[in-house]
Amino acid sequence: MMKASTELLNQLNTLTDGLLWPSEADYPFEVFVWDDLTITPEQLCLKTGHSPDTAIKTMAIDDFFCHCTTEQDWHNEEETAEVKRYQELVSFLKENLEDVKVYKLGKCEIDIYIIGQCSGQLIGLKTKAIET
Repeated sequence: MMKASTELLNQLNTLTDGLLWPSEADYPFEVFVWDDLTITPEQLCLKTGHSPDTAIKTMAIDDFFCHCTTEQDWHNEEETAEVKRYQELVSFLKENLEDVKVYKLGKCEIDIYIIGQCSGQLIGLKTKAIET
């Protein structure tokens, strides 16, 4: 079974380098690889050290990223550049990973996992959000 290519992981690291997920506190993205073929919400809780009764919300990738990938008239040059970076990231994830899903674990202080399949592994990004 082919493992996730180093090139794919390097590209993900490059795409997310310096990119922060916007919430009440902004958090960086971490790239990860798991040797699983699929994951259920229950398995995700176990794998990430969350209790089994943790609130989990599953989202489509486009719904999750929509506010970061939509250009606004009032954006300055820096904000427009960031929107383009998010658009590139979402395109990359959709083109290189299968069955991409977003999992939000917890309430208020939320752990976010964006997970897709590639070469028999789960590859994804982890970040956090503060939502009160």
